[in-house]
Amino acid sequence: MTWENKSGGALRAVVAARLSKTRDGTTGDVTQGSDGYDYAVSRGWNVVGEPADMDVSAIQTSPWARPELGYWLRHPEQYEVLVFRDIQRMARRKFDFPNLMQWADLNGVRLICLSLGGDTVDFSTSAGRMIGMAMAEQAVIEGETITRNILRARKFMRTVGRWGAGRTPYPYTTCPHPSGDGGFALELDPEVQPIAWEVVQRVLAGNSDGQDDNSRMAIARDFIKRDIPTPMARRLSKAKAAKRGRPTRWTSATITWILSNPALIGWGTHYGKIIRHTEGDLAGEPVVFCERPLLSRPAEGGGWEPDLDTWYALQERLAETSAPDRRRQKNVSLLLGVVHCGRCGYRLYKSKAAQGPSYRCVSGQRGLSTCTGLGILAEYVEDWVEEKFLSKVGHLSTVVVERTPGRDNRVALAEVDEVLADLRADRAAGLFKGERGTQEYRAMYAGLEAKREALSAGAYEAPVDITRETGISYRHEWEVSDMHARRELLLSAGVRVDVAPAPHRGHRDWESRLTFSMTGAEALHEQGHDDPGAEENWS
Repeated sequence: MTWENKSGGALRAVVAARLSKTRDGTTGDVTQGSDGYDYAVSRGWNVVGEPADMDVSAIQTSPWARPELGYWLRHPEQYEVLVFRDIQRMARRKFDFPNLMQWADLNGVRLICLSLGGDTVDFSTSAGRMIGMAMAEQAVIEGETITRNILRARKFMRTVGRWGAGRTPYPYTTCPHPSGDGGFALELDPEVQPIAWEVVQRVLAGNSDGQDDNSRMAIARDFIKRDIPTPMARRLSKAKAAKRGRPTRWTSATITWILSNPALIGWGTHYGKIIRHTEGDLAGEPVVFCERPLLSRPAEGGGWEPDLDTWYALQERLAETSAPDRRRQKNVSLLLGVVHCGRCGYRLYKSKAAQGPSYRCVSGQRGLSTCTGLGILAEYVEDWVEEKFLSKVGHLSTVVVERTPGRDNRVALAEVDEVLADLRADRAAGLFKGERGTQEYRAMYAGLEAKREALSAGAYEAPVDITRETGISYRHEWEVSDMHARRELLLSAGVRVDVAPAPHRGHRDWESRLTFSMTGAEALHEQGHDDPGAEENWS
């Protein structure tokens, strides 16, 4: 077959190179490209492209999905020859190279391999295609062998607490393994440790009085303002961030991801499951990859151990602040959840009306009741509730409830039960085979059962709520607060307003239709409030 330039003139060649890993001093991309370039020029071809895909695995990525080579495979009209040093640079997966040869035939592109015992192979010929199929199969076998060896090595390293490969969890970096026998472990990254610790402290502390300064979203906004790099931004800065062009910003999801990762207490995970010891006295216990995790405390025998109390308190705090009813709505009204229909008992909603914004009952429209609906002008009822509320409690100090965490082993017990169930399922699926597998299964199961028994026997200490005066009066808090915070004040005090229907059309005495009650008056009595009507309805 005679090969000609698709647009006339000398043949145009693309010289491809690829390396799975690049390290300091690596010259593979240079030598691959240089060999291919010299070969093309010696044949009188014009080199129109030199795609070099670095840090790209042929086992995981097809030729068409590679950042550099993929472009040229999508534009075969721009050249006639694709040159590469050896077949492993192009493909290691079973069907990739046969598909590439078929693609070359359909698009009029010659595939030239430079290294085959010192000879050059042109895969556009019949002999070349036969050699190509054999070489492709050999590359696949080599790739599968490499994968098995890597996975076997990583599995072993996980079970002995050695960090094998992959990105390190926030806020850690790699360090030599403390055993001195080679390999790596994790240690706190001094650059990001203060940031992670600040996140933990602020989330555990919660929002300060009347403020939204320690919510996950508030922390994210604060970090953006302070120009603190996100975990992704730190990784990309070390891996050609400018080339990848993936800007990142702090979000509440980023904060949640950091705080919910068991790496905070040094535990490793694999596909979302905690890695556990399979042999010895520690069988069934989590494998710790860091001598001193972020959440740690001094151990009785010296050294450090994971601070499980703080970890479980943090997870409980995340669960509490993730409740859907805690999410702030943009258009919520002052008395939403406060003012109710005196006929059907459902809450009233603020809406536009001809006379002005009004609170109206819509339960009948929604099929929740047979109520025909009633309404009252928002201006009237909002001013009335403000005056009534502040006249009763305006001079009193607001209070905050501080919770002293107790000890609750239920979460830890549930986790152990889940792991035991997984072990039983794995045994039933035949994952623990032979005598060695049986020994590993029994050791892990016995260790977990012992841990479960110890947790079950642990004392339960209920959390204690302590009410503390802030020294800030309700009136002052009301005056400096926005509408959302004022609504929270009313709801926390248990304020409820029932609106009765008007006795007849044109009734103008709207105030007689309102009934004010406050069920949170017990806290006011604890502060020394002496109004005997504090627990009764005020109308």
